[in-house]
Amino acid sequence: MDAARQRVPRLVETRANSFAAYLLLREDVAYRWWEQHGSPTDWSELEPLLNGLTEKFGLPRIVASRQLARGAPVERRRILEPVFRMYIVNYDGRGD
Repeated sequence: MDAARQRVPRLVETRANSFAAYLLLREDVAYRWWEQHGSPTDWSELEPLLNGLTEKFGLPRIVASRQLARGAPVERRRILEPVFRMYIVNYDGRGD
């Protein structure tokens, strides 16, 4: 780490972000929340669900959506991720 310039190598930053996401909202918790709210796959229903997760756990929508997708079984992840890609800026991006 370059303390003087407050720079961190990309790999370290990525791992730190992943750890923080897990610490704030575990994948299984996000997935269970989704199931308890009817397992919506349409954006009009997913958006309020994600907003609820962000409010309850105090994290950005992009983090909540990624944790939800990571917690889903593969067949459900294949349904959710295209919706998230369409409506969440930088969903596939790294480092945010």
